[in-house]
Amino acid sequence: MKVIKWVLATLAAFLLLVCIAIAYLLIVVDPNTFKPRIEQLARDQGVDLLIEGDLDWQILPNLAIHIGRTELSSNVHPIPKTRLQSTALSLDLLALLQRKVAIKSINIDGADIDLQNMAQAASLAAAPAAAAGTADTGNQGDLKAIDPENEDSSGMPLALAIDELDIKNARIALPQSQAKGAGAKMQRQVIENLSLHGRNISLDGTPYPIVLRFDYVDPALPDTLSTAFESSITIEQKSMRVTAENANLNLILGDKPPIAIDFNLTYDGQADTLSVRDFQLTHGDLKTTASASAKNLAGDIEFETSLDLKATKLRHLLRQWQIDTASIPENALNRVAFSSQLQGTKQALNAKSITIQLDDTTFTGNARVRLAPAKSLTLDLKGTSLDLKRYLGDAGKDANQKATTAGKGVPGEALFAPIAAPLAWLDNGEGTIDLRLAQLSTHELTLKDLKLSLQARQKKIQLKQLGMNTLGGSVQTQGAINLQTSMPQLNLVTQMTNISLAEASAAFDTGAVIEGQLGLSLNAQTRGATVDALHNNLNGQGKLNIASPHVKSFNIEKAYCDIAALVEKVEPVKNWPAGTRLTDINADIQLAGKKITLSPYTSGLGNLSLRGNATIDLGTESFDVLAITRLSGERTSANGCVVKSKRIRDRDIPIRCRDRFDKAGASSCSPDGNIVRELLQEAVIKKISESNLDEKTGEAIEGLLRGILNR
Repeated sequence: MKVIKWVLATLAAFLLLVCIAIAYLLIVVDPNTFKPRIEQLARDQGVDLLIEGDLDWQILPNLAIHIGRTELSSNVHPIPKTRLQSTALSLDLLALLQRKVAIKSINIDGADIDLQNMAQAASLAAAPAAAAGTADTGNQGDLKAIDPENEDSSGMPLALAIDELDIKNARIALPQSQAKGAGAKMQRQVIENLSLHGRNISLDGTPYPIVLRFDYVDPALPDTLSTAFESSITIEQKSMRVTAENANLNLILGDKPPIAIDFNLTYDGQADTLSVRDFQLTHGDLKTTASASAKNLAGDIEFETSLDLKATKLRHLLRQWQIDTASIPENALNRVAFSSQLQGTKQALNAKSITIQLDDTTFTGNARVRLAPAKSLTLDLKGTSLDLKRYLGDAGKDANQKATTAGKGVPGEALFAPIAAPLAWLDNGEGTIDLRLAQLSTHELTLKDLKLSLQARQKKIQLKQLGMNTLGGSVQTQGAINLQTSMPQLNLVTQMTNISLAEASAAFDTGAVIEGQLGLSLNAQTRGATVDALHNNLNGQGKLNIASPHVKSFNIEKAYCDIAALVEKVEPVKNWPAGTRLTDINADIQLAGKKITLSPYTSGLGNLSLRGNATIDLGTESFDVLAITRLSGERTSANGCVVKSKRIRDRDIPIRCRDRFDKAGASSCSPDGNIVRELLQEAVIKKISESNLDEKTGEAIEGLLRGILNR
C-alpha cells in the first residue's frame, strides 16, 4: 500500500511540475523575445523576414502558434514579397507525444502577395505540390498521423493531413505585362478577395471538400471576373493519384450570364495520364459537352478530345453580352453548333469529323496542324448552301460598295491581311486548303459548285483551282500570289464559259453596253499594294468570244443605213430599234490598267460584216469602238435597209461609236474619217461623167469638184 501511495504521490508531483512548467512558459516566457532570433535565422537562409505583429502560443489542449502582421521577401530565392495580417497553426498535442505530426488547423488572413516575375509565380504555384511531396501517410489508415516507422533520417516529416485549412482576404498581384502602343501604361492583373477552405485534408485517398473563390481584375476585361470552384478532392500520395469529383467552376463577368463548368478529373502520376470526364459548359443558351484524355504529360504529351457544342441561338447570347445585333437580320445566327474529334501532341493537332452548323448551312471536314517547325496547315471542308444575304441584310449591298470604294487606297498590309496573317504563322511551313461549297449567295451573285484549292509556302500562294458556276456559265481560275515583297504580285489564268453579260450587268449594276454569252480565255498579271495599284498595273492578254451579242445602247446598222441614204439621196429609215443584234463576236483581248482593248474583233449582222477594234476604259467609264462595215448584197438584214449603190456595197465603211456608259445612245455612232465626203465626191463625179458634156468640159468640172471637196 505504501508503494502505491508513493507512486501516486510521485505522479502527482510530476504532474504538478509539468503544470508549473507550462504555466511558467505561458506566463513568464514571452515568445516575442524570440522574434530577432527568428528573423536572423531567416536572413541566414537568404530570406528577409519582418515580424511586426505579436507572437503568441498555447500548449493545451493543442500546441498552437499565432503570428501577427508579418512581411517576407528574398533577393536570393524566388520568394515574392508577401504581407500577412495574421497566421495561425495548430498541432495535435496528443499526436506529438506519440511522435506523430497532425495539423489541426491552418488559418491565414489578409495575405498580400506581389509577384514580380514568372519565376516567383512558378514558385508560388509549386508550393502546394512541394508541401505534398514532403508528406507520407503510410498504411495505417490514420488521416491525421504519420507512423514513426515511415520517418526518414531527417526527422519527423510534416504530414499534409489537416483538419481545417482556411485562407481568406488574400490578394495576389500577377507579374506586369507591357501594354502595346506608344505611351501605353504597364498592365497589371490582380487576384482579389481570394479565399480557400478545406476540411479533413489528407493524402491517403480519402475524399475531402475544397472551396476556392476569388475576383480576377484585368484592364483588358470590361469588368471584374468572379470565380468560384468547388470539388471533392482525393489524393493518394503513394500511387500519385489525384481525383476531382463533381467539380464545379463558376465564372461571372459583371452582369453577363454566368459560365458554369462541371467535370470529373483523374490524374495518375505513376502512369503520367490525365482524364476529364462528364465535362459540361453552360452559358445562357449555350451548352457544350466534352471528354478528354492525355498521356506522357511530362514528356511528349499525347491527347484526345471529343467536343460537342449543342445547337444554340448565338444572336440571343450576343444580346446578353450587350453586343449590338441591330445590323444582323433576325433570321441569322439562330442555330450555331460545332463538333469534332481532336487528337494531338506538342507538335501536331488533328481535328477529325468536324461538323459546323450555321443556321441552314452545314460544313463537314477535317483539319491537320503541325505546330513544330516546319509548321503546316491542312484544311478540307465541304459545305451546303450559304446565303450571305442572310447575314448582311438589306444594307449589305451598300456596305459592300462602300467597303470597295474605301479599300481603293488601303495599304497592302491591310488589303492582304486575311492572307498574310496565316502565312506569317506558317513561317517557312506549308498550308493547304480545299473548300467545296454547294452554293454561295451574295447580293450580287449566286455561285454554285464553288471549289477552292490553294497551297501556301513562304508567303507564296499557289491557287490550284478556283472554280464555280455562276451567271449562267462557269469560271475556272488558276494562279499565284507572291507576298514576299512590299509590292505583292498576282498571276492569274482564267477560263470563262457561257457567262451571261445581261446577268452580270444586273448583278453589278454596271449598265453594260452589250449583252450575250461570254467566253474568255485570259492570262493576266498585276502588282500593287492597294486596289488602285492592282488595277493600274494590270496587264493581260487572251481570246474573247461573245455568242448572240446584243449592243443595247446604239444601232450600228442604223448608222450604216444613214450613210447609205445620204449618199443615195433617199429618205432614211426612221423606225430603228435602240440596239443592235450581231453575230458572234470573236476578238483578241488585251488588258492594260483599267483599259480593255479588243483588237482585232470580227462580227456582223445579216449581210453586213463587222471588224475593227474597241477600247473600254473602266476608269473614265467610256468606250470607243471602230466598226468597219462591209455589205454583201442589197439589203443589210431582213429588217434593215436596201442599198442599191454598188459604190457602197462591197466596200469598207468605217463607223465610230464613242461615248460614256451612262450617255450612250443613238447619237453615239457616226461615220469615221472622210468616208462620207469620199462617197459624195464619187457620186457627183459619176453624175458628171454620165452627163452629155464634152470630154474637156467634163474633165474640167470634175477637177474643180475634187479640189472643192478635198478642202
